[in-house]
Amino acid sequence: MKHIVTSGCSFAEDTHTWSTFVRLYGKDYQDCKVWNYGCGSRGNFWIRRSISNKVFDLLQDGVSPNDIYAIASWSTSPRIETPIDHTQWPIDPEMGNLDPSDETKPGRGLTKFGEVRYHRYLVSENAGKFHDGSSYDDGKTFWTCCHSTVYEHHEEEMLKFNQHKYASSLEIVNYYDQILFLQNYLDVNKINYMFMSMRNLRQNIFADDSLSNEGWWRTQFKWNEDSKFELNECRCSHCEDYRKHGHWLKPQYSRMITPDVKDCPLIEESLPHLEPTIKQINWDKFWFYKNERNDYGGNLEWTHEETDFISPDPEPHHPMPHGWLEFFWIILKPILEKNGVFGKSNDKFYTDIKTQWKVWLGDNI
Repeated sequence: MKHIVTSGCSFAEDTHTWSTFVRLYGKDYQDCKVWNYGCGSRGNFWIRRSISNKVFDLLQDGVSPNDIYAIASWSTSPRIETPIDHTQWPIDPEMGNLDPSDETKPGRGLTKFGEVRYHRYLVSENAGKFHDGSSYDDGKTFWTCCHSTVYEHHEEEMLKFNQHKYASSLEIVNYYDQILFLQNYLDVNKINYMFMSMRNLRQNIFADDSLSNEGWWRTQFKWNEDSKFELNECRCSHCEDYRKHGHWLKPQYSRMITPDVKDCPLIEESLPHLEPTIKQINWDKFWFYKNERNDYGGNLEWTHEETDFISPDPEPHHPMPHGWLEFFWIILKPILEKNGVFGKSNDKFYTDIKTQWKVWLGDNI
């Protein structure tokens, strides 16, 4: 049996993304056990820890390195997690006296998706800190996002000392260090793997000195007016949910054009301190989406340009399940077949899901 270990942010959660289709196809049509650790709001520290932890456990259980394959979908740079005591959920005093044990309120209660134990509370108006907890070791330990509490004070201090250009540099250095750490861990243990990212991570796509402000990049998405202009009739779960909230009731363009970043400098050209790390990363292990505007696109750019009706608006968006199915079938499955993880292809998986999505059944993916 082959074991596939995956992780990432919300673009890799085992709820409706590519990792869900890797698991379903691996279970039903291949001799594979898939361990998915993708979790919303998580960054590269989580991705590195969750994959290396599971790979270590598999090796300790006697699984051959030849039977393990890792897939990391790297997140965006500012994200970082801190350990928390999951028996004492942090409640922001400004949000009032909430009872963390009350599971009758929407969004509360312990849940699980993939191999992730997950607990979410409305504990803060700032979604960047202490709003949830996730565990990759079956509930033994929990982590929560704490981006602003770690980096904001540091950036304030940097600005005091006239370090405007490198105020956010620490988070960028940490971001790439995690990639190199996991790469070296997998190489040392002779584990085959592939890396990708949720968006371009090789270039400085930011319009100011922050090295992390995506404002300019986000405004560059626009409709592809050469794409189909029609009504979205997909019946996957997310399309149905959006339809219930008033979206996709009228025809629209089906695809987008993503930002033109061809002339943006490589990230190490903007932050030369990164060069020792960047040159050690094996970029040949990465899958990148390439087109006339982008040499280092991620799965976000691919799904927005190559699949239909990813979003009701021309902006970067979490792809719909139907877009993730195409990404799995067209991009990931051939890579897994080439690397000997998957055997003979079975088209029934793809056609069955596409047929299911023609009619809403109430339990569609």
